Amino acid sequence: MPRTVRRSPDTIQLRVTSPPSASERTAQLATVPLLPWPLAAGVGGAGAALLGWLLVVGVVGVGWFTASAIPLPDVLAFCSGIWLLAHGGSAEIGGLPVTLAPLGLTLVGAGLAAAIGRFAAGQARLARPGAQRLTDRLALALQVCGLLGAGYAAVTAAMAATLDLENLVAPTLGALAVAVVAGFIGALRGLEVKLVELLPSWLRAIAYGGAAGGLALLALGAVLVGLAMLAGAEQVAVIETGLGLDPAGQFIWAVIALAYLPTVATWALSWALGGGFVVGTGSLVTVSGTKLGMLPAIPLLGGLPPVGVAPETTVAWLASGAVIGLLAGAVAAGRIRRASSSAVAAGQAVAVGLGAGLLTVAALLGMAALGTGALGALRLAELGPRLPELALIAGPMIAGSALLGGLLRWLVGMVRNRRPASVG
Repeated sequence: MPRTVRRSPDTIQLRVTSPPSASERTAQLATVPLLPWPLAAGVGGAGAALLGWLLVVGVVGVGWFTASAIPLPDVLAFCSGIWLLAHGGSAEIGGLPVTLAPLGLTLVGAGLAAAIGRFAAGQARLARPGAQRLTDRLALALQVCGLLGAGYAAVTAAMAATLDLENLVAPTLGALAVAVVAGFIGALRGLEVKLVELLPSWLRAIAYGGAAGGLALLALGAVLVGLAMLAGAEQVAVIETGLGLDPAGQFIWAVIALAYLPTVATWALSWALGGGFVVGTGSLVTVSGTKLGMLPAIPLLGGLPPVGVAPETTVAWLASGAVIGLLAGAVAAGRIRRASSSAVAAGQAVAVGLGAGLLTVAALLGMAALGTGALGALRLAELGPRLPELALIAGPMIAGSALLGGLLRWLVGMVRNRRPASVG
């Protein structure tokens, strides 16, 4: 009988290919720079300044819509003056010269510059994948912040030129400083460089201690302003009612208050740490008492202490300087490596503690200097912290407390190290 023969079929090889998925395409695009990094830094810096100026225009525009009789060029010139005021320049408001900087607006500009710096540095890193050495990345960060600062300062200088100001240098240099510092910080983040780790161990400890002291100063200023506004809430409400503001005016005053809150915080710091501050000619506010002359109807001024001798317990705020110094010194001493000799370790703790205290004092005086200025002529020609008194009172207190904090931190560490040995 015939039989069927089974034959194995030929092997067929199939190959399946598919287009790259969306995630793969995204990963590929993420390795390609979107913009040339010099363009991103330079044009981005100019764009950051313009965006900050547009924010001012948006706020002022709310009031202009309710009083559109004012010519638009005058409104834009006023906005440019406010932007220059935030960068160390001056503005003319109601025919009076104003030099007291709204530091809140300054911080907004710094935040925008930092964001642009981080983006531009990221583009530079993609464009130069071979730049892996630390020196190469630091060079990129410097180039990015330099171009960014040039664009930011150029726009600010152009605004000053359109207003025909006599002094173009102050706002231009102020804008350049804000953009370069903030842009450099952003560029370091974009390049994943931690600058503090490049410092020697002792200098790194001082930097950490100074940063802790600076953050404590900011926290103290915020707490003091909040307490002052709560204590003077009734007076603030009376001033706001007397102004008779419509909804648009209330919005603008709220934004102005936010812009000047960091400035007022420097006043509060100087008050708590012994320097006090002045609010025009013949006015003085200290922890021991308050003397006020005639003041304009500004709601923020409703938080000033009542006139007269302050309660004795108010002087206790001076202790906040000692606490901040102790914190700075302890943090700095906790960051140094243990030395083999107890005497050397104690000396190191005292040295870095003192360094952190001096750095904290420098931060305090820098913030206080930024919070000085004028809100007009004559009686309001001088406002802000009293720098000489603040340096003489708060400086030694913070520096000495920081030295003590470093020594106490060393003593605590020594006791902890000896306790296990004695138990064993």
